Amino acid sequence: MTDEFKLTMAQLNACVGDFDGNLKKAREAFYIACKEGADMLVLPEMFLTGYQAQDLVQKKAFIDDAQSKLIDSSTNKHIFADQIICLDHPWYHKGFIQDQVSKLPKWIVLINRKIFLNRASKFNCPKKIFLDRSSSRFNHCQIFNQLEMNKWVKKKNLNIFKPEKLPFKKQIHLFKNASVILGAHGAAFTNIIFCKPGTKIIEIIPSNHPNKKCERISKILKLKYFRIITKPDNTNKNFPYRIHLEKKHLKMIEKAINL
Repeated sequence: MTDEFKLTMAQLNACVGDFDGNLKKAREAFYIACKEGADMLVLPEMFLTGYQAQDLVQKKAFIDDAQSKLIDSSTNKHIFADQIICLDHPWYHKGFIQDQVSKLPKWIVLINRKIFLNRASKFNCPKKIFLDRSSSRFNHCQIFNQLEMNKWVKKKNLNIFKPEKLPFKKQIHLFKNASVILGAHGAAFTNIIFCKPGTKIIEIIPSNHPNKKCERISKILKLKYFRIITKPDNTNKNFPYRIHLEKKHLKMIEKAINL
């Protein structure tokens, strides 16, 4: 075994449902990585199907089509090897994938903390933060009255951050340093794996959204988790799981912050 391992990360945009187009992009990235001497190529989450597939993952035809495209080596010769070792998904077993998040193994959280926690890049940041996902390229779980929410947040002395605007190492420090983290459900909350035990995690999420990622991670790391549930709203297909905050929700949030 060599002392070096070269990893190529392909930050590409996949189109939901365009299996052939996404595979073409993956093959092109694979050839470039091979040419540059990479030992492994890493693609974004759900690259074959496109992210976010939303309720399409509940349709058998969609899943069958995705699997057939991936496995059909007669047309997709993007892997050349004497031996191929395939692993099962570490926590998905059956049924709707969102329901399976509650089974996220403890070792996945702990190994990521071990690898990345000490690589944090320190900077002057506050203890109480609000995660603003309004600039996300994914429209799910967007707060309908975002501007009003931002004003309320500032009055309560929480500082607004858009984690995607920070380098990864600074994101680690932001979450590691925080005592209160508030925000609408989204990928940025995955960074709570870097939080200290006792950190308050306040997740705003519609009642019809089944994801239990934050709850599971909080349980593993002994974080204080609060789930603020809003009424479901999927009336606009361009903004699934839209969040409508009412005064009662703000009171619940304030109570959680002050506990």
